[in-house]
Amino acid sequence: MTEKAYTDSAAQFSAALHARSRPVPGPRTDIVVSLPTRPPESSDDRQTLAKVGDWSSALELVEEASEAIRISEERANELEVELDHVMNRAAEEMRRLNAELTAAEQKAARSEERLRAAESRASEAEAWLVRLHQAVHDAFSPLQRRSATQAPAAREGA
Repeated sequence: MTEKAYTDSAAQFSAALHARSRPVPGPRTDIVVSLPTRPPESSDDRQTLAKVGDWSSALELVEEASEAIRISEERANELEVELDHVMNRAAEEMRRLNAELTAAEQKAARSEERLRAAESRASEAEAWLVRLHQAVHDAFSPLQRRSATQAPAAREGA
């Protein structure tokens, strides 16, 4: 091969590789791939260059996968934080509801006690009303009987 053909093919090869290469997205943008400056002379050199292209694609896939994993881990962490907040709010709500339930149970117990006291007073009042009624009846019944017996006698005397 002549020297001119050698430099022309090396320049074309280098230009083709640069045209095909793209910047790799992700955290590792500082990777530099060095390629031989002269064209491959043997089939082993050609296979090595072909493998470099395969490795570049594989490296891109690995970087994309690692980025996807990183994003998934960030989302999982965000979800864990959100879950903690939800659990804390639920625990606070449960404590609040338990306090309300306890207060309601105490209020119900006080109401039942007041009900029993009111029923007791009502029973006692009814008993006193019966006694009062009986006393009034007993006190005024002899007067009615006397006035009933005196009224016919007064009519007879008149």
